[in-house]
Amino acid sequence: MMKKYTFCDPNGRIIQYAECSEENAELTASFTGLIKYEGDYDNREYYLKDGVMVKKPILDVSYTDGILKGVPQGASIRIDNEQYESDGSNIELSFIHAGSYTIKIDLFPFKLVELTVTA
Repeated sequence: MMKKYTFCDPNGRIIQYAECSEENAELTASFTGLIKYEGDYDNREYYLKDGVMVKKPILDVSYTDGILKGVPQGASIRIDNEQYESDGSNIELSFIHAGSYTIKIDLFPFKLVELTVTA
């Protein structure tokens, strides 16, 4: 019987999905070292915590008057095609050219934050 499976790394990050037999799911987990979890879960919304699939928490990030607040230490900040790492302090942003910029903030296990700002 075919079932849907989600496979996670040891930290709980969803790595892949499959619809397969229980035997093939066991083989996949065995060969890859991933944790098998029955069901189809979206890696943008869920992660595996203590053996249970749970919703990712949401970061409380804000951008006001050129200041990005609430970005935890170690978070990856991507502004268009440039990537930075947060030190946990407020981040003052300034842009050379006027226009819209997309800011993505990523830190596992939190849900990806995506902001569009106009400079």
